[in-house]
Amino acid sequence: MIQAITIYTLLGLASWEDLRIREVPFLLSHSLIILGVAFSALAAAQTNALTPLFHSVLGGAVAYGLGYLLYVTGQWGGGDVQLLTGVGTFIGFDPFAAAPFASYILLVFIAGSLYGLGWAAWLMVRHRDVVRAELPSMTIVRIGIGTFALTTVAAGVAALISETVVSGLLGSVALLAASLTIMYVFNYAEDALTVVEKQPDELVPGDWLVDEVRVEDGVVECRSEGLSVEDIHRIRRDHSGDVTVREGVPFVPSFFFAYLLFDVGAFNAVIQVLV
Repeated sequence: MIQAITIYTLLGLASWEDLRIREVPFLLSHSLIILGVAFSALAAAQTNALTPLFHSVLGGAVAYGLGYLLYVTGQWGGGDVQLLTGVGTFIGFDPFAAAPFASYILLVFIAGSLYGLGWAAWLMVRHRDVVRAELPSMTIVRIGIGTFALTTVAAGVAALISETVVSGLLGSVALLAASLTIMYVFNYAEDALTVVEKQPDELVPGDWLVDEVRVEDGVVECRSEGLSVEDIHRIRRDHSGDVTVREGVPFVPSFFFAYLLFDVGAFNAVIQVLV
């Protein structure tokens, strides 16, 4: 119980900070890693076996490797990597029974995809005037929204009358309609929806520069992994004007939702796919 309260609290606070300031404090991410190992060390002491501690450390290492790969390819920020590492220490990685760990990783991406679609849809609604101005036509958007609404309702009705296969197919069509509509909108309106001007003191690690920034000792270049702490220091030291950056989706809530699904047993369905 204490372990569950700990991970939910830390992931919840990290999600809130990511939504609020687009940054996860090191205290939260490092605490998740340390406490995950500490709980496993306690379990090892109670069982008089090093296996729980070994699995915890290995889980953190494997999670870090996966997260770092996404970091260097510009998909994740450094905070995302640290949080995944922390969750990895809680779940652990057993080389001979890796399905639970693998299922959580898949749940992260499933939750992240659905959450990302929801975030993009919220941006479109919030800035609908901008969207209308950028799109050549709203007809495709209306068709997409209508298809999504109708198939979602139909999927719900099918589920109520126990037509599971039909409900699943209609749900897939609804998700496809939503995805294609959002892709269409972002093809034309991505810059208007995601590019913002920030003061140097508002920059956070992982922000993606749209244009390079000139500083006294050269330039801070646009890189796929975003701004580093050193980059931000150079900009704050030598640059007084606004900086143009592209804001991504605050991804940390996906870790929370994925762990919630994992904790309630949704990973069993994923394991069936894996095996």
